[in-house]
Amino acid sequence: MSLSKRCTMPGRKTPLMPERSRQCASRAFTNVPCQLPAAGCTTIPHIDLSFFTEMKRTIGADGDFAYAYVIAHEVGHHVQHLLGTLDDAHSRMARMSESDANKISVALELQADYYAGVWAHHDNRRFGSLEEGDIEEAIDAAQKIGDDYLQKRAQGYSVPDSFTHGTSAQRSSALRKGLSTGKFPQ
Repeated sequence: MSLSKRCTMPGRKTPLMPERSRQCASRAFTNVPCQLPAAGCTTIPHIDLSFFTEMKRTIGADGDFAYAYVIAHEVGHHVQHLLGTLDDAHSRMARMSESDANKISVALELQADYYAGVWAHHDNRRFGSLEEGDIEEAIDAAQKIGDDYLQKRAQGYSVPDSFTHGTSAQRSSALRKGLSTGKFPQ
């Protein structure tokens, strides 16, 4: 599904997720891995499996648990929507500078990473689903989708004020924290 895909609620004139917050920092990926319908949307949930091929080919992040982490991260955004976190953040972002809005975007992304870790914690506790190497796969993916890593790969340097998803260290730390604590909400 293209990043430009919009989903609006009946009676709402603006998209649920502003264009600026849907864009990847490096433009390295042209598709989002998953589109979950927000309340009132007529869109059917969609998982674009080609994203994982692109993720493996472009940045070398691979493995079943790396993919599960990415999907859980996207589900984390849906949880943010259900809790009202996204609407509140997007409302605030619309009234501030791009640099300040990027900081809010980073906080949202890190929270979604944390939520992905919380899911993995409880899934493993209940089903014993984690195998040797799984956590390392997810941490590797989190590090490779950090804004600093992606920007350095794309252009040789990073521009911290432009970060919208967080650094490699921030993303892997948020995931690890969710995995270790299992506490919701953050």
